[in-house]
Amino acid sequence: MPTWAFGSTVSAQAIDRGAGFCAKLLERLAGPELHERLVDVAIEDLHALPEPRRAQFKEGWRDGNPGRGPQ
Repeated sequence: MPTWAFGSTVSAQAIDRGAGFCAKLLERLAGPELHERLVDVAIEDLHALPEPRRAQFKEGWRDGNPGRGPQ
């Protein structure tokens, strides 16, 4: 196996394990309070974006492709 392939495989495994960990953690913590807090954080983050980036999100939502405005 080439050296570069090993690095990407290890990275992919790390991402998969991290995602699995997050999924299990959120499952255990899931509830109305967590959902409400996650929505609040997402809204805060959207408001903190520069206006051009927010406009891209709005454009993406109108086009039925959330989060991906003009490329």
